[in-house]
Amino acid sequence: MRGDEFFQEIAARPPLTKLHPRVASFLKNYLAGEKVIPFGDKRVINTQFPPYPGRAFESLLDHFLVDDAPRLYSVTLAVTNRCRFRCWHCYNAGRSGKDLPLEVIRKLAPELQDRGAAIVTLTGGEPLLRKDLGEICRAFDDRSCLIVGTTGAGLTHLYIDGSGELCPCNLVPLSFGNVAREPLGDILRRMGRHFVRPRPSCVGRILTRFTDGGPLPLRPESSESLCEAHLPDRHPLPLFYRTRQGCGPSAGNPELADAYDRIHGQYDEFWLSAAGRPVRELVAKMDLKGSETVFEAGCGSGFGTALLARKLGRGGRVIAADISAGMLDTARRRLASRKLSNADFLLCDAVEALSGLRGLDAVFTSWVLGYIPLRPFFAAAAKALSPGGRLALIVHRENSPREEFEIFSSLVARDPRVMTRRVAFDFPRDGAHLKSLVDGAGLAAVDLWEGSAVFRYGTAGEVLDHLLKSGAGTVFYDAIDRSARDRLTCEFLEILRKRNGKRKTFQVRHDYVACIAERK
Repeated sequence: MRGDEFFQEIAARPPLTKLHPRVASFLKNYLAGEKVIPFGDKRVINTQFPPYPGRAFESLLDHFLVDDAPRLYSVTLAVTNRCRFRCWHCYNAGRSGKDLPLEVIRKLAPELQDRGAAIVTLTGGEPLLRKDLGEICRAFDDRSCLIVGTTGAGLTHLYIDGSGELCPCNLVPLSFGNVAREPLGDILRRMGRHFVRPRPSCVGRILTRFTDGGPLPLRPESSESLCEAHLPDRHPLPLFYRTRQGCGPSAGNPELADAYDRIHGQYDEFWLSAAGRPVRELVAKMDLKGSETVFEAGCGSGFGTALLARKLGRGGRVIAADISAGMLDTARRRLASRKLSNADFLLCDAVEALSGLRGLDAVFTSWVLGYIPLRPFFAAAAKALSPGGRLALIVHRENSPREEFEIFSSLVARDPRVMTRRVAFDFPRDGAHLKSLVDGAGLAAVDLWEGSAVFRYGTAGEVLDHLLKSGAGTVFYDAIDRSARDRLTCEFLEILRKRNGKRKTFQVRHDYVACIAERK
């Protein structure tokens, strides 16, 4: 299979659906020159890419997402400097023959993976001379693809020799510290002062000629002095980093607020007919007594707010936040029409509002998480809740509604540049994923279930109306280049009709996860 055909196949699935269109276009063009080979139940591109699918491949894709955090991509880890041969060209010639202890490697492995290492090459010397090579391999989990190399730029790559000396590359005999004697983070910070940005060419050509005449690798003090004296501060970036640097901002709160401001008058018609039922079920399970203070994140048109306010009565209070002024206006009118006065409304970001609150009895949110990043929200909720306080939520599963999202993503994959900005939200893959995030924030899931809200329509056009008038589908539509919107819309509707076949109704299935968690 050609690489660009492979891209077309996988681009409709997460996490590739979260790539910035410029970065997606770069990846598609890169893969066009590759041949993808089946290997068991995996696909192999080349030795620079982990097999697909797998967690290591997802680690690689993390580098393609717009992310300012410094990350490693690959590490060459010499598990020993020992070798049966004495090759004149070996870059390990003259290095220490004392092996890095297994316990040091076991500690080092998860640190490298936490820093993003998608490819780890175990080399030497001759790695097969280590009798504990199997234990070394087991120190890494499936976030990394392991390659064993035997004798038969910016700080995105590392070489760690068999004695623990950390170098920028196996061809650059400079050491910035030893992982057996000091923390990895301290060594990387020291090295990072000289390798601030990725480089398009090998620094070995610049630095190696200054390392003659002494034991190798050079000690950290000498390595730093050498870099300060001879390594140019100014240099171009590799193409990938230039591409990523040119990416504009992703869609965020301003785009979401604008979209919901435009659809707030039609939102209930296109959403609550099927999506209201699980909200009622969630409120019923909250076991509210009537005297609690409840914070609602993303109250929207006030459907959940009204259910909470009625259940609490005059003894309790709802603090409801949303970023859309239009939605808040609809919510206020809803509660006023029901003569409910025990709710305060805030026009603000939910995480910011939660961060200023303490002692809450409950935090509630329905169909909004994902547009609100999960980890920051759960962390803020855990701090705002009183001990024993509860978090109750309903959240879309990733890539839901699945069929419609896959059609859209496959159309965009043909030419990612039809999107003018990145649109990527933070929905959980499934219940297990959500539970791990909730538990990681210091909350304990006491009830968790999954379900679907199914909408039925008579035509493909009505399905499109539903997607554009019931939520963030408008943000995706707005991000399409204006010159391509009509064409993509027609193609989307035609594919939807063909998939539906002779069935008289079109079903739009929104899969969700619901959870009630308690602060520990």
